[in-house]
Amino acid sequence: MIGNDGVLSAFTGQSGEAEQFSAIIDGELEKKHLAADQLALRDLTEHCFTEPARSIDPDAVVNFDFAG
Repeated sequence: MIGNDGVLSAFTGQSGEAEQFSAIIDGELEKKHLAADQLALRDLTEHCFTEPARSIDPDAVVNFDFAG
């Protein structure tokens, strides 16, 4: 099947974002970036889950227990 993605789309395999990301970032580099951004990722996670709960109940308490 030939799509509208350009001439080479008929001859090249289609890969998703996850496959493209995995091809660029290897396991060690991924661990390095996750370790460096651990605090930011935790803060973002807490904010994304706490704010909706507090919009329903301003006194809501949400506890987090992060692995690792």
